[in-house]
Amino acid sequence: MSTVPMSRCLPTAMATGRVDGVSASVGSPTAVHSVPDRAAPPLAASVWCPRPCGCDDLHRPCRRPEESAMATGAELDDCRRVAEEAARLGGRELLRRFGDHGRVDYKTAPTDLVSEADRASETRIVELLRARRPGDGILAEEGSDHVGDSGLRWVLDPLDGTVNYVSGIPFWCVSVACEQQTPDGWRPVVGVVHDPVHDETFCGVRGGGAMLNGTPLTRRADIPLGEVVLAAGYAYDVAHRRVQAAVVTDLAGDVRGVRMLGSTALALAWIAAGRCDAYVEDRTFRWDWAAGQVIAVEAGVAVEVSGSRVLAAPPELIDGLRPRVAALG
Repeated sequence: MSTVPMSRCLPTAMATGRVDGVSASVGSPTAVHSVPDRAAPPLAASVWCPRPCGCDDLHRPCRRPEESAMATGAELDDCRRVAEEAARLGGRELLRRFGDHGRVDYKTAPTDLVSEADRASETRIVELLRARRPGDGILAEEGSDHVGDSGLRWVLDPLDGTVNYVSGIPFWCVSVACEQQTPDGWRPVVGVVHDPVHDETFCGVRGGGAMLNGTPLTRRADIPLGEVVLAAGYAYDVAHRRVQAAVVTDLAGDVRGVRMLGSTALALAWIAAGRCDAYVEDRTFRWDWAAGQVIAVEAGVAVEVSGSRVLAAPPELIDGLRPRVAALG
């Protein structure tokens, strides 16, 4: 498999380290997004941990947000390079196993799969991150968590789209995000979504724009609702899918088309590239959307995360879509 040189995803405008709730990409409309921290409140004033899970090791006190210096443009660029390298490393492992993925288990339900390939990809990515950025924290889907003290952490989905992957459907990716710790919680500042099958690497740096293999990304502009291609996802909970189906059915009559893609991260990247225009799903986790959110926002897309619900759309349409997906919680 050919690889994408790191320089191909270098944004034309370097990141400033801005991590507030509103970010505008270069040459695109302002994209408003709301990103509440998924982690539960800290156990004590001095404890900030990636995932409260009852493990004493994960609850060791680390640096408070107000003590963490904001990442500079140079540091964010280093994180982008590491994220690209990590995503491609995991992607090579997955592509090597595609079609021969080994044992498949399920986690919360028979629809919530994990394969040997997921775990192998995560192992390779975590090894690289621990070697290259030992002071950073890690929050990973398959459990390879690590508490850091740098004020930055990595949020990983080593294989987003596992059902597609084990079914032989070539729509899956590796998602790697870097988050900055702030007084208001964790904020994604770097995102890389790598599609190994099509050799596409989507990159975003907060305040520095979004790129696909070195080409700047900008969403489709001035789209009426009737021309929107809506991507949607279904939860692992089969009963809840009926609620999701009702919401999508209500929207289906007003948009050009609906696509169920099977990967939140790659769907958000596709919206940034103008291949789809909007996305809705709930019952998601932080590793599902953290990287894709940065990429989409930097391409001019409005992305809102409310609890576990993700809604992404052109800024001019999101106010009208929000009440129509309210049933998702």
